[in-house]
Amino acid sequence: MIIVSRITVLASGLVLCFLLTSSAWANSGDLDPSFGTNGVVRLSDYTSVINPFLAVQPDGHILVAFTTISGYPFKWWLIRLKPDGTLDENFGDGGHTRIESPSDYSDLQIKGFGLQADGKIVVGGGKSSETILARYNSDGTLDSGFGEDGFLILGYGSGIDWLATIGIQTDGKIVVAGADNGDFAIVRLDEEGHFDPDFNGSGRVVTDLGVGEYDIITSIVLKNEKIIAAGYSSDGDDSTPYTGAIAIYNGDGTLDMAFDGDGILFHDYTPFGTSFAVQSDGKILMATNISPDTNIFIHFGLLSRINTDGTVDSSFGTNGEVTDEDRTFMLLSLQPDGKILVASIDSSYSDSAIMRFNQDGTVDDTFGVGGKSESLPKPDPYSVNLIRAMAVQADGKIIGAGTNSSPVAMLYLARYLGDSDGTADGTDSESTADSGATSGGCALVR
Repeated sequence: MIIVSRITVLASGLVLCFLLTSSAWANSGDLDPSFGTNGVVRLSDYTSVINPFLAVQPDGHILVAFTTISGYPFKWWLIRLKPDGTLDENFGDGGHTRIESPSDYSDLQIKGFGLQADGKIVVGGGKSSETILARYNSDGTLDSGFGEDGFLILGYGSGIDWLATIGIQTDGKIVVAGADNGDFAIVRLDEEGHFDPDFNGSGRVVTDLGVGEYDIITSIVLKNEKIIAAGYSSDGDDSTPYTGAIAIYNGDGTLDMAFDGDGILFHDYTPFGTSFAVQSDGKILMATNISPDTNIFIHFGLLSRINTDGTVDSSFGTNGEVTDEDRTFMLLSLQPDGKILVASIDSSYSDSAIMRFNQDGTVDDTFGVGGKSESLPKPDPYSVNLIRAMAVQADGKIIGAGTNSSPVAMLYLARYLGDSDGTADGTDSESTADSGATSGGCALVR
């Protein structure tokens, strides 16, 4: 009996030792075993998914907004997960809410969503000439006090006729961006959905870039009471080059003349599949992809950084650029300590992972293996995983949301371990992805 007891104690000690040491072996960039199944949650009830958007609530719950396009009408969904990846049954109807838009808006897609300071959730969707906003309470019920029965429709004459994205300022004001009559267009609403007179006197700003016939904002970043808008100008002809553009607006809607002299910077990077972030010092990071020579079927990732005055930041990478010829960059985000996260996939579309770079553009070798996270497991050998949204939790863990190509566009979430000290120095940064990037678009030419 004594021998058996000693063996039992020894075995228990070995198991405990193994658990402790295996936990210690976990590195930042590894899939988080406390989330879902081995770090991944596959939501097989949702297929034909496009445009997933992701946000983490202050209590650690995870919100995902997305559109499913199998048949008409298109369906808008909000789901909420607990921090362990299980559906939060206290939200909506058993963890999800289907957004029932007015009947005339049956084929609109979600283009963005955000959280107001009081926990309310604003969702924006649209297509050509039609924009609709919906607001939900923190429990997933429709907020009937917003607009008309929870919905606000912006049509012709509203200052925007093509919606690209929305954002929520820290004061709760809603920023809607895209185009109006072929020009850059931004509309700002107060918390309740009324046009904000403090923004250009009318709540609307329209900017003609003066380059091509059509100017379109594709993404925005809200930072330090300013709106950083990225997009492009073109003549609407595929044979004509697209010109990338970044415009910075002050809080009152005027252009920030300290940025490139007139508030607008034109660049020669492709505007498609491009993701932006703004550092705490105001410098702008851009992740895109370029093609060598004229081979548009070969493309590799590029990071660049722009100073607050619009000049290239030569202290970043090599002459302001970092390239990776082995991977395509899908999405950009920033950690609170300023390190740069890039969702990427290899040239064979078999290895989807997150990369991390230091603030100077060098690869962060402390993350994963050689600066790259653990690869996402495939549900079958032929599936392609694409990370289309990304967020950093308060504890430093990184969440990605995306789709699998097989089964057809099935929604999944993955969580990766962050640094052991979480949010490091507590600095602040903002990032966003444009509508092309979150739809899986890849930039092809520079």
